[in-house]
Amino acid sequence: MQSNKNLARLEIVETVSSICWFSMDASWMLGLQLPAQIMATLTVIFSLLVFRYTERSWPNLFVNAAMNCWAFMNIFWMLSEFKAVGCGLLLAQVSFGIGAFCLICAAFSGASIKDALEVILARFRRFRVPRQDEVDPGDQAKD
Repeated sequence: MQSNKNLARLEIVETVSSICWFSMDASWMLGLQLPAQIMATLTVIFSLLVFRYTERSWPNLFVNAAMNCWAFMNIFWMLSEFKAVGCGLLLAQVSFGIGAFCLICAAFSGASIKDALEVILARFRRFRVPRQDEVDPGDQAKD
């Protein structure tokens, strides 16, 4: 189980990454190329930083890799539409394939498939709810 300090940092980094990603998509939708590219850069930085605070288990690492592939897929697709990268759509498709492979690996890399699927369902989303083993029992007593 992760320390409370690392878990708190993970939640902050994931939230900042999500906000950057959301802002990137909004900029893309509005046709604002420079802000979209700046937010894409920040999305990559914070998405990769998630690895620093993630619990060291294969399912968690594979799910984080899949999340990064999702971000890269989105970024390459955006760059393709902005005509900034000629092979952007191909790179987006490759990112999708690698991300799907990572999710399959996550499903089969845990102590049991049930445990691995719990990690996938708890971690493979933008705003996440902590798994039961991540909740501090002291926090529940305060509610």
